[in-house]
Amino acid sequence: LERSGIVEVDGVIHRKEQVTTTRPGPAFAYALDTAPCDAIEELADGVDLLVCEATFADAERDLATASGHLTAGEAGRIAARAGARRLLLTHVSARYHDIGVLIDEARREHPDVVFPSDLDVVAFPPRH
Repeated sequence: LERSGIVEVDGVIHRKEQVTTTRPGPAFAYALDTAPCDAIEELADGVDLLVCEATFADAERDLATASGHLTAGEAGRIAARAGARRLLLTHVSARYHDIGVLIDEARREHPDVVFPSDLDVVAFPPRH
């Protein structure tokens, strides 16, 4: 069936398209060292996992803009607009000892936000 697309069983011909479906595999996008731009949303369009910088808190948007980085809120908005299923925050400024504020800002924009610790394994969200 895989090779020819058809198989005969007991005189009945079965076609591959009758017994199989095509489904996309998991997809992810990786966006670091960037200011907000249309290309990020295009890259992240419909992905299962968006790995995205959240270098600064929204309160430091001017610093983020001047240095070409994203805030956590911007990362959340990008993920939401792109339809990303899960947002993984990374590339956080060392000034943040408690990253809770960054996670909260991103979660105000997108419901599924994770911030992994070193060596954590982050799963793609399950498909239904």
